[in-house]
Amino acid sequence: MSTLSESQAPAADVRPIELRQRIQLAHMESDLAYFQARMEIIGEPKTSNESAQYKLFQLLCRTLGNEIVQVKREMAQKGR
Repeated sequence: MSTLSESQAPAADVRPIELRQRIQLAHMESDLAYFQARMEIIGEPKTSNESAQYKLFQLLCRTLGNEIVQVKREMAQKGR
């Protein structure tokens, strides 16, 4: 079993805040694409489980989509 020495331990995130925000936005957009793909796979729900999943993915898409719009708006106002 190997352990990381102090020199090998990951450093704290020292990237500029703008870069971290863009990375976070990209993660949010990829999550949104995943939820949309899952809804496509389900298609017309045939079981109560599929129906519940579909409703959940709809809610996640709507919520995450709103957050993405808000983040993009804030980034635009800050001139990024």
